[in-house]
Amino acid sequence: MAAENSFQAVALKWHETWSVGKDPSNARRILRRLELNVFNQIGSKPINSITAPMLVAMVKKIESGGNSPLEIAKRAYSTCGQIFRFAVAHGICERNPAADVKISDVVRNKPVALRH
Repeated sequence: MAAENSFQAVALKWHETWSVGKDPSNARRILRRLELNVFNQIGSKPINSITAPMLVAMVKKIESGGNSPLEIAKRAYSTCGQIFRFAVAHGICERNPAADVKISDVVRNKPVALRH
């Protein structure tokens, strides 16, 4: 029972539903982002045990990586929010911890180029 309610298992159920009618390359890109950046940090945890601070820690770890980490962190956080909304809607968990923190509270903004 615990494995089927892991964040990863629920995320895969969400992806299966969400990806219907979506561009296949975009659906693969979303799944790949989850595999590379999210599942290794919170995938094995029961979805109802994940807290906002755990999501913040995940985002901070992504943000410290390479290859457009800020954009990847923002997109991963947004996708996690969608997965939690799906889980709440299907009675898998009670609440969406991603709704407690705005991504702008967590990550730095891109530096703005000054024009002269």
